[in-house]
Amino acid sequence: MAFSTRAFGPKVLVFSLGAVFSASAWATDLLTVYRSALNYDAVYAQAQAKRDALQEKSNQGRAALLPTISLSGTLNSNQDDVENRQFNTQTDHSYGSHSYSLTLTQPLFRWQNWVGYEQSKLQVAQAEVAFLSAKQDLILRTAQAYFEQLQAQEKLKAAQAYKTAVESQLDIARKAFAVGTGVKTDIFDAETRFQLAMSQTIVAQTELELRQRALQSITGQYFEQVASRGPKVDLNFLGSMDLGQLLQEAEQNNLQIQEQKLAVEIASREIERQRAGHYPTLDLVASKGNNSTLNSGTREISDTSRIGVQVNVPIFQGGKWCHVPLRPRPIIALPKVLWMLHAIARNSMFGRRILG
Repeated sequence: MAFSTRAFGPKVLVFSLGAVFSASAWATDLLTVYRSALNYDAVYAQAQAKRDALQEKSNQGRAALLPTISLSGTLNSNQDDVENRQFNTQTDHSYGSHSYSLTLTQPLFRWQNWVGYEQSKLQVAQAEVAFLSAKQDLILRTAQAYFEQLQAQEKLKAAQAYKTAVESQLDIARKAFAVGTGVKTDIFDAETRFQLAMSQTIVAQTELELRQRALQSITGQYFEQVASRGPKVDLNFLGSMDLGQLLQEAEQNNLQIQEQKLAVEIASREIERQRAGHYPTLDLVASKGNNSTLNSGTREISDTSRIGVQVNVPIFQGGKWCHVPLRPRPIIALPKVLWMLHAIARNSMFGRRILG
């Protein structure tokens, strides 16, 4: 089974956003922020380390199909006491003996190992999909924190502009009252609005600081200002796709769907691997050995060489193979993920229609 890992092109999305959100001399663009997050975020680093560790699963599975070579040896000190009751004699013999054996075993038919090797390749593919999913999640978290700080910046600018305008009105009201063309209530009204504007500015400043810290927790760097987009930017990435086409693309490329499908495949192979434990096995075995011992006072040294096939047929192993499940548990989770994906796609499509 082949699985695609395009997943709506997360890299293309980030680089496109980085291109449209150009930075000024004092503001940082989205692409720079994302690169900082790649080098700092702990969740992404954990997923990357897990992916690198699981890359060895394939090599481990292939190792079960390759020959194994073993060397064994013994070194003994022997003491024989021989008693002859007929002649009432006793003889003691002390001698040493040693032996060694070099054995090569090549599996010819071990279905359990073959299934395990195929399963290990699926596990590597699943680890890669999980890593891409973590990378996509990092993109979304970085973009969300970036835009939240950008929104907080704009709110602070608006609050400061409003405070400046109200302060000007307060100054005009005081001057008018000083020359006799204004009333005291105008000053009170302007002062009230000025105090409100100051409190709104403080709230906006606090929110900006919180958003800056939130972005810093992902990137490890403090960005005082982030860049805003230019006046002519088209963010309609979905184009003219209808709901049916969007759902089809999502089912084919969504990383969660791919990961669940791989989990089902891995679980199915695990059941097959467990059931293959009671199948016969066939191995090619070659050995080379040497044995040295003492026989009737004479040292005997023998060299042996053997090559042949070895068959092992399990007959009864406690009935454990009768209790292997027939259906992998991840199959239950797959329809739920598909349903969630459909709901997300529908909500996105309806949002596009509402926003135009």
